[in-house]
Amino acid sequence: MAKNGTRKHRTHKHRTRPLRGAASPTSARRLEALEKQRQALALRMAGASFDEIAESLGYADRGGAHKAVMAAIESTLPEPALQVRELELKRLDRLWLAAWKAATDGDLQAIAVCLQIMKRRADFEGLDKAKKLEHTGPDGKAIPIKIINFGLNEADANEERADTAPVRNLADGGNEISIP
Repeated sequence: MAKNGTRKHRTHKHRTRPLRGAASPTSARRLEALEKQRQALALRMAGASFDEIAESLGYADRGGAHKAVMAAIESTLPEPALQVRELELKRLDRLWLAAWKAATDGDLQAIAVCLQIMKRRADFEGLDKAKKLEHTGPDGKAIPIKIINFGLNEADANEERADTAPVRNLADGGNEISIP
């Protein structure tokens, strides 16, 4: 008892007993679910659609199959994700080899397929350099932007914009901001 006559209550911040039943990481139910997730991931790696995985493993719908695949990936990252990446590259290699002979013999359709495979690989590996964005108009000059003032008088509007971009009054009463 405490000095004031009340009982002390102990609160446990951490669980001292191991989890039991279905909550246990080694329960039969949990192990079966993990195995089903592993199978879902294996089917996905083999190229099965989420609908096919759901039907094959007994998930209610494609959403359940997707959740299972994602759970399997998250629980086993990064090694299986690396394996999926390597598998995708191997698939591209096999497709490339299948089309390469015909492409080198001059088959235009096979050449187009090879180019598509090369594009996919470059996208997958991030090989292409960043695309340049155009910040000017088609004539190479600044893009005119008309500003609409909402409740500000002209002097206040010009003062607020002075910090961000040069503003020039036009003859028709509008404004133009030059973006360098």
